[in-house]
Amino acid sequence: MDEGYYAHPVRYDAEYASFTADVGFYLSRARAAAGRVLELGCGTGRVLLPLARAGLPIDGLDSSEPMLEALRRVGPPSSTRLHLADMRDFELPESYRLVIAPLNALMHLLCDDDLRACLRCVRRCLAPGGRLLFDVHNPIPELLRPSPPEGTALRNLVIAGEWFAQREFFSYDDTQRIGDIVYRFEPLRGGESLSTRLRLRYYPPEALDALLAEEGFALRSRQGGFSGEPFFAQSLTQVVEAEPGNLTPRQ
Repeated sequence: MDEGYYAHPVRYDAEYASFTADVGFYLSRARAAAGRVLELGCGTGRVLLPLARAGLPIDGLDSSEPMLEALRRVGPPSSTRLHLADMRDFELPESYRLVIAPLNALMHLLCDDDLRACLRCVRRCLAPGGRLLFDVHNPIPELLRPSPPEGTALRNLVIAGEWFAQREFFSYDDTQRIGDIVYRFEPLRGGESLSTRLRLRYYPPEALDALLAEEGFALRSRQGGFSGEPFFAQSLTQVVEAEPGNLTPRQ
């Protein structure tokens, strides 16, 4: 797990403040679940807080103390419990009707065994009839090409009141299916630049389905986005819903 990227919640919030495309989707699915929800990788509450403020019972789990501390300062409802834990190794006293993992949270699991371990934890904490719902990138080869030496300019953004230009340096290990990303934040009005690194594992649909089946999950649906669009080979996103089924015997 890459902890360094999540050591700076102010920078993280600046990066993702405008990303809300998935919030309504997870909100509607949490309402339909009609029971307690657990979010894996809840971070500073980008998804958790809107759901909690809508009156839905939701808990959050994250392995980054700085991110959880930032969330605590915002003040989620008292009914929301926050857990500092690794999504590969947790056991909670509650059971949940829905476990969600938004914004590529499961891509932080950098090998098959990591994802298997997470799925086992999820299976244990799901209530009867409960579901797992998550989104991950769909690995499209054309989009996994390395950045040029000078990196790729992404955008300008404000971090703690100062303007920065964000630049991405991306490389991809096709054997391990791991994308290695360095983000550089260059100040526009003087000052020091910031850099942080993020590593994510890409899961093709067929590999994801096999791992879900191995850990006793049946695929219910795969969509290509948060508005119910069908999934195609060139879809950027996999929105996956699964439920506990029968375990597939290991060979």
